[in-house]
Amino acid sequence: MNYEKITGTFPSADKSCDVAYYIYTPLEHAPKAVLQISHGMCEYIERYEREGFISDMTARGYVVCGCDHLGHGKTAPTEDERGYFAEYETLADNQKLLYEIMRKTYRRLPYILFGHSMGSFVARDYMIRYGSTLDGVVLCGTSGTSKQPIGFGLFLTSLLERLRGDRYRSSMVENLSNRGRNDNWKNERDKLSWLTDDKERRDRYRSDQLCTFIFTVRAYNRLMRLLQFISSDEWYEAVPKSLPVLIMSGALDPIGDSGNGAQEVYGKLCDMELSDVRIKVYENGRHELLNSSIRDRVIADLDEWATDIIEGVREKNLLGAEFFRRFM
Repeated sequence: MNYEKITGTFPSADKSCDVAYYIYTPLEHAPKAVLQISHGMCEYIERYEREGFISDMTARGYVVCGCDHLGHGKTAPTEDERGYFAEYETLADNQKLLYEIMRKTYRRLPYILFGHSMGSFVARDYMIRYGSTLDGVVLCGTSGTSKQPIGFGLFLTSLLERLRGDRYRSSMVENLSNRGRNDNWKNERDKLSWLTDDKERRDRYRSDQLCTFIFTVRAYNRLMRLLQFISSDEWYEAVPKSLPVLIMSGALDPIGDSGNGAQEVYGKLCDMELSDVRIKVYENGRHELLNSSIRDRVIADLDEWATDIIEGVREKNLLGAEFFRRFM
């Protein structure tokens, strides 16, 4: 193992529970940056450890950290708590609380937020509320404007919440949410084929009780509200112009409309004249690029981009120090 692992908890921003967090410090390299993971729907940070991403990044000199979102992982230790959160804003607020914990130890390291899938939605909320804390953001497996009728979904989940309670789990809502995801792989006879082309990783996912729960109607409602917000002109106009952004998507990812959603986000961010926005769309890539047959290339591309960001931060710091030396 090439890292030291530290675990802990902090009170959630909404005071609803304690949030579990994890810090992985490289043992073989001096830390060069902090990479904070905002994980996806129905997964958790230690899955990134199990599937090898964390060791891949610590081997490259990154301090990796992350917290289990509300309703996920060890933040939600009981079945009743899994798949529930009251307000989507709290997810980004908790990411900020973890950032503050990390900055107590790593005050000067470049800081990058990596968001996958739902976690990329949370990262996008974070960008406009706390973007000044970051040196770069990676949006992996993100989505453009929803092709499904969000208005109907909001109505249905609100109605079910009033009738059955906010922790009700609806198989109808779940099926509507998953509709069409696996259309490209019906011949594989595996409803999780859309996730990755790696069958062993799919099997580990399906056997993991921390990945196979159903979202409550309240959480689905708030997730749809979040997607609606980050697809709005208001969101695009609020993104800090100087914040570097990397968008990564599989060309066959149904969450990202087969790469079209990622291209939409990229195009709109370019229209907002961000100083540094880049995109990587991987041919034959499905939703979970980090758990696919092309994961080595994806991780190498991520590291190459992050190295550019790190060099940019270093140059900016040197210029600032030189200015201070000459004029102060």
